[in-house]
Amino acid sequence: GRKLRGVRITNGVGSSASRDKPMVYLDGGIHSREWISPATVMYLIEGLIGRREQDKSTQTDALRETFQFVLIPVTNPDGYIYSREERMWRKTRKPAGCQYNLRDCNGECLLKVCYGVDANRNWDMDHAAKGGSNEPCDTSFPGSAPFDQDCVVIIRDFLLNHKEKIVLSISYHSYSQLFLYPWGYTKNPSPHRTHHTKVGEAFARAVAARHGVHYKNHPVVNIWHDRFPGSWYEVSGTLIDWVHHRLGVVDSYGIELRDEGHHDFRLPVNQILATGEENFDGLLAVVDNIAYYGAP
Repeated sequence: GRKLRGVRITNGVGSSASRDKPMVYLDGGIHSREWISPATVMYLIEGLIGRREQDKSTQTDALRETFQFVLIPVTNPDGYIYSREERMWRKTRKPAGCQYNLRDCNGECLLKVCYGVDANRNWDMDHAAKGGSNEPCDTSFPGSAPFDQDCVVIIRDFLLNHKEKIVLSISYHSYSQLFLYPWGYTKNPSPHRTHHTKVGEAFARAVAARHGVHYKNHPVVNIWHDRFPGSWYEVSGTLIDWVHHRLGVVDSYGIELRDEGHHDFRLPVNQILATGEENFDGLLAVVDNIAYYGAP
């Protein structure tokens, strides 16, 4: 598959001391059809290096002095490139099995080969128990086993190698305008629920102040709960839950970007820049409120 490419941003980036700074990890593009996600992470890069958001240079310089930021705009590059041909493609592109798991007497697929796994269901946090499909051709197929996707393994290994430094992780998705926090795999609250809610409220205020766009905030499991009070969105194997539980990172979040469904994954070009701008302000607000600065 294609290489994952990331950017590390901090003051004194070439020094050994900079590698000991607390780390903020940001990624996008784990679901290939969510094009606004990589675009937004790219905007965050430009803001953090001072190419954009120059009126906030004092604040961003202070953040670069304190933290090292690692940003990977596209964590599922094979799927992202393929979505240029099949616009609504969501998964990775590695062969995943046979349709309906049917094989002939020679072990070949009886109907067709299925490609790809939902890379945000492929983590070993209650893997495949909820919110996925056992049909390899379905968009929510979580994989035959945790970490059977190369791109997920690469991210896992990077995060494990830096787990003592990570103080914040955010994965950008679309759509629905939501700030999400653990858990997804269970309705039981995280022990840090009060802190997560406070961070989400700070994010939502900062975003709304930029262009008047409103984001809600709640656990992943509550995604459908506002519209359908009897429904829950229990989902296993997500990056958000894995970082929170396996790495012990208090501040592990997901953000569903614009819009609320009017354009689904085909957000108009004229909203790309504004989405980046408001989420840069949202990121600054989140960093200001993470547990690193005090007990949650």
